[in-house]
Formats: sequence, structure tokens, C-alpha cells
Amino acid sequence: MRKPLYVLSALLVVQLLLALGLNLGHKGLQAGEASKTLLALKPADVTEIVLSNPQKSVTLAKKGSDWLLPGSNNFPADNNQVHNLLNNLLALNHTGAVADNNDAAKRFKVAANDFEKKLVLKHGNNILATVFVGTSASMHQAHVRLKGQANIYLVDLPSYQLAVDKSHWQNHRLLSIDGDKIASISTGKLTLTQHQVTAPKGSDASMTKVFNWQLSPMPKGDVVNKDAAQTAINQIAYLRTGVQLGDKAKPDYGLDKPVLSLKVTRTDGSTVSYQLAKEPKGGYILKSSLRPQYFALSAGQAQAMLNAFSLSKLVQNPKAKQAKVASTAPSPSMEKAIGKADAIFKKDTRTLVKQ
Repeated sequence: MRKPLYVLSALLVVQLLLALGLNLGHKGLQAGEASKTLLALKPADVTEIVLSNPQKSVTLAKKGSDWLLPGSNNFPADNNQVHNLLNNLLALNHTGAVADNNDAAKRFKVAANDFEKKLVLKHGNNILATVFVGTSASMHQAHVRLKGQANIYLVDLPSYQLAVDKSHWQNHRLLSIDGDKIASISTGKLTLTQHQVTAPKGSDASMTKVFNWQLSPMPKGDVVNKDAAQTAINQIAYLRTGVQLGDKAKPDYGLDKPVLSLKVTRTDGSTVSYQLAKEPKGGYILKSSLRPQYFALSAGQAQAMLNAFSLSKLVQNPKAKQAKVASTAPSPSMEKAIGKADAIFKKDTRTLVKQ
């Protein structure tokens, strides 16, 4: 009986060794291999990026130093976002293939007809590289395969960086104006004027810019609420638009009866207009003279803008504020009662300490 057991044990050892050898072969001996670059390209080589999934695609094209969205009438893309994507792609490294056959390509979703996402890098009309992006091994890693190659690699590539959505890539700051370049903002008969003043002694003027604000007309007895004035300026300085809706006006946009109209005068004397309207369905539309397009704005953003340019927010009454503080102060009788309670507490505490 012992001889068959020895034979079976020997066969099992041989099978394990074969399996280990095959596994190491398919993994490209990752532990021993040096890291290699996936794409031997430079950022300047790439003038077009096409991102796609089985349902849709989005194209980013370079014109001069700027990136555009040809599928959205060459609407400006976010240059920083595209640069980050390109730099990350060209910095991808691998330590060897994790698999190299058709079955694995389907399993890891990097086959030519079965993939999660596809990335095409071009220079003019010439295709520089096509990358099939498949299953994620973790939040920050994905399996990839280059077109024309069998090897499948695992690289540091978060899927969210390859968004197949035009809105994701559009420049959302096209309607913002640098806060330092805003001289005044008017809405109706109300005008908020901003001007820079000399920084206080001891402060680093190069790091801190100090502004004063004036409001016209100013209600009698009121003064400008400085925090609210800065909040109003920031509505334009940090304005981010939502989805770009094209350059054709629609009756449902409601811009014939805007809920807020602003005129921003810049320090160079030029003016920019903004109109915020509410749709019948509850959404908000923003139009500015800076761009021919119309933009969606979230309800939260729209409400923040409406609040920021409300007169009641921009002013405060010092006397009313002082009266409010005085009304919350304890009365003489209350102060006397508090004093007695405090004395009793201290006396009891000393008694306990002696015990």
C-alpha cells in the first residue's frame, strides 16, 4: 500500500511545481523584473485623445496650447485636467505581464471587442497608441492591453480619470473673473464697489491683499457687512458653471424674467453681464456676456448667489447689533444671584477639601 502512496505524492509534487512554473511564466516574473514604461511617448507628441466605452466616446483635441472638445463645437476643455491625464498616462509603468492569451483578455475585459474603456492617443491623423482598459484590481489599479500585443499588464490607473463624459472635461471656470480685477458689481439700483487699500503695518502685503467696500445707496444708519461683501465678490471670482447647454436660447430658460441680473465692472473699465433665471421645472440657467453658451447652475449655487446679493445680507446696523448684545447680557439681579451661587459653590468646595 505504501508504494502507490509514494507514487501519488510524487505526482502531486510534480503537478505543483508545473503549476508554479506556469504561474511565474504568465506573471512575467514580476518580483524580479524592473519597472518598464507602458507608453514610450512624450506629452508634446499627443494632439488628440479619444476616450470611449461600448456606449459612447469623447474626443479632446489640442489647438495651439489649448485643449478643446470638437464634439461640443470646440468648447474649451479644462487644460489642467487634460494635462494631468496625459502626464499620468505617459508615466504608467508595469513590472511584467500578468497574462498573455485571448481567454485572459476576455476575463480581464481588455479584448478588442470586449473592454471596459478604450483610449486612443493620436498625433494629427496618426494613431500613436491604442490602450484597452479593463477590470480594476483596486480603486487605483486597472488591467490594460496595448492593441497589437497579447501581454496584459496591471498599472496604476484609476478608472475615474478616464471619464467618457463631455461635461467632465469642459472648462467650468470660463465665467469667473479674478476677484482682484473686480471694481464693482451692480444689481438693480444697488452697487457694491471694491477697492484695495494699504495693508496694515506688520502684515505681509505680498501675501495678504486688503480690500474695502462701499455700497450705494446705503440705508441710513447701516454699514457694509465686510464678510458678506467678500462673499458676494467670491460668487463671481470662484464661479463654476454646470452643464454647457449650447448657444441656442429656449423659452423655458426664463431669461426674459431673470431672478437676478448683475453687471460687473472690471478694473480696466470693461463690463460683464450675468443673468440668472429659473426654469418652470425648478432648474436654474446662467447666461453671461463672456460666452455665447447657456449654462445650467445647481440649485445650491443659484440660491447662494441670490443670497449673496441681497441687501439684507450686505449691510448691518451697528446700533441694532449693540442692542442685541445688550439684550443678551444678564440683568443686575441675575448677576447678584449668580454671585451668590458662585460663593456657595466655593464654600462647599472648601468644606469638602477639609474633610
